[in-house]
Amino acid sequence: MEAVRELEAAFQKEGLNLPPSLVPFIDEAAHGMTEGKARFAVYQAMAKQILHVEQVIPFQPNVVLVYPIALLEYIRKKFGGQNSGGFGKGKHLVSLRAVGSMEYRTSGH
Repeated sequence: MEAVRELEAAFQKEGLNLPPSLVPFIDEAAHGMTEGKARFAVYQAMAKQILHVEQVIPFQPNVVLVYPIALLEYIRKKFGGQNSGGFGKGKHLVSLRAVGSMEYRTSGH
């Protein structure tokens, strides 16, 4: 799929490897949903992974995670829709390095 190749290229551009479990993690998080519901489910799963499982960013009330453009583009191409900036009291930029360093668990692993 072209979107996966583009995501992989974005990781390589930063000297990183696309985690092999990231795409299956995204697919599983979407639960077969489409468009807005799928995107929301993926962002929710990513936030849980970042804030609670890996604790890459400390949890705070009203935190807004700003995902890397390459990841947002992949999710948009996969599930449709548009990318827009987050809103909220606190924003935290999530780098591709942070996304690449996490261990994504799916029900198959």
